[in-house]
Amino acid sequence: MAQSNESVTAKQSGIVRVAIATSTGERVDQHFSKSPFFDIYDVAESTWTLVEHRSNTVASCGCQSGHGGVFDKVVELVADCRFVVAQRIGNGALSSLIDHGIRAAQIDDTVQNSLQTLISSGKLNRTLRKK
Repeated sequence: MAQSNESVTAKQSGIVRVAIATSTGERVDQHFSKSPFFDIYDVAESTWTLVEHRSNTVASCGCQSGHGGVFDKVVELVADCRFVVAQRIGNGALSSLIDHGIRAAQIDDTVQNSLQTLISSGKLNRTLRKK
């Protein structure tokens, strides 16, 4: 998948793109593969900006559908992000995210508190290392 000029610019400027699994835009309240929406944020140092509200048209429980590529389809939706935050992320979905070089965190909190937690923990700037 080719990167957009916007994604390349974001990487060069130290901005980290984060996808938040949410139904309301206020809380991280969704399981990764079931989330009807992902709010996409650009995060830099101590600030963040909502850049997009994406619909997840393949939202379903991968465990019930026998996986069948569901995780990969949802991961493709957030492929331009370096980090995903969801209330729950199953092992299959986590493996798909890692295979695509995307880090993830399970957080059950408001979107604002979740972003602040990621910034203050330094997790957004850590490199993903595959075992």
